[in-house]
Amino acid sequence: LIIAEREMVEQEADEILRDAADNDVAFLVVGDPFGATTHSDLVLRAVKAGIQYCVVHNASILNAVGCCGLQVNPSCICFVDLKNCSHLFHVLNKSKHRSNFS
Repeated sequence: LIIAEREMVEQEADEILRDAADNDVAFLVVGDPFGATTHSDLVLRAVKAGIQYCVVHNASILNAVGCCGLQVNPSCICFVDLKNCSHLFHVLNKSKHRSNFS
């Protein structure tokens, strides 16, 4: 059992997958398995290396977001008071300028 912090998963993904080439390996996460780009990256690396994988989804509506290749933006929240929606626009606008977000 290895407790893998985010840094390990991001920086040592190839080591994790190397063991998966010959052994059964489980990568357990809290929440949606595709809620983070790091987790999606592991799947893409596994595919590239010819390593079979199986995803067991958690019970969450957010699973559909991850399966579509989208990422959950924690700033996307529902506002009861519509006057506060301008904050969401500013956050999304910043994200658009930092990446290929559309």
